[in-house]
Amino acid sequence: MWLNQLTSSYFSRFDSSTILLHSRIARRQARDIRIGAVARVRGRVGLYRGVMQITATNVVIERDPNAEILHWLECVRLGRSCYRIQS
Repeated sequence: MWLNQLTSSYFSRFDSSTILLHSRIARRQARDIRIGAVARVRGRVGLYRGVMQITATNVVIERDPNAEILHWLECVRLGRSCYRIQS
């Protein structure tokens, strides 16, 4: 996880106390993420220099061991009911 709250030009429009608050929260979230952990991430998917990048605005570590399978079941349901994807 790359933290750029202190160097990104995007944050230049915020006052320094807000940026420090964002930095502390992001640092805490980055500390909690471990390989193999299931996390719910909210943000945007984009490209940076031709490589896919996720710009996360919120990261929550899932405590429920069933969260991942429930997510995939919801994806299948949405695929059938909203996106008309047939299996």
